[in-house]
Amino acid sequence: MRDGGRPAVARTLIVDSGSGDAVDDSLVRQSTTAPRYEVSTSGLGASYRVVVGTFDTVRVGRFTLTAVPGVASDIALIGNAVWGRFTCVFDYPHGRLFLEPNARFGDAFDRGPRGGLELFAAAYHRMPTVSTVHPGSAAARASLQAGDVLLTVDGRAATDFGVERLTVLLNRPGNAYRLGVLRGRTRVERVLHL
Repeated sequence: MRDGGRPAVARTLIVDSGSGDAVDDSLVRQSTTAPRYEVSTSGLGASYRVVVGTFDTVRVGRFTLTAVPGVASDIALIGNAVWGRFTCVFDYPHGRLFLEPNARFGDAFDRGPRGGLELFAAAYHRMPTVSTVHPGSAAARASLQAGDVLLTVDGRAATDFGVERLTVLLNRPGNAYRLGVLRGRTRVERVLHL
């Protein structure tokens, strides 16, 4: 991995086919490559804040990926944001992984919450719940707040979408959504212009 013009660093990372992340590694804490920000997240039954950064390059076998998003973590792994760019064949008896680039290999990595809105994972909240609103973002301009529960999106129940689909929809530039939000015990309407 390489970041900010510093020398490349070799790392041994866990292959995590259950993670939607690209690369999780403690090196992200030292990253100076933009974008870099702090977010609230949840995992293993707890909520916490993490640093999200960018690696200039990540080399996996003979393949090099650029502008790779990373999360500062003490558990170093490569997730499906990387593996989804390959056809992967696991040779478990011999401890090998064969990679062949697929049609998504050259795609730019998703750079995170363009709308400035992040939701807790569905496993931790029954209803889609805002975990983070980035200052100065579209979500902040719509007066959304961490802890807001999304009830409806354009009149349709937010639970009909699921957290992953909502995350994509609510971060798609150029769209606008009328959101029914539960804040504490009060229902409010907000319009999110992306």
